[in-house]
Amino acid sequence: MTIIKWISVLSLWALIGLVVHNQFDPNTVFGSVMGSAFIFIWFGVLIIGIFIRQKLKNK
Repeated sequence: MTIIKWISVLSLWALIGLVVHNQFDPNTVFGSVMGSAFIFIWFGVLIIGIFIRQKLKNK
């Protein structure tokens, strides 16, 4: 059951990230930079979330 939960959470996380990322226009400098920055920040949120979950799970 936990594998299904993890897959659904990661799918929802990726879908939200894709929707937000597509709001930036890649044809402009600002949109391109903001889109790339968003991807790095969104990936960082995932990594930090995994570390926090592991930390709380060990307590």
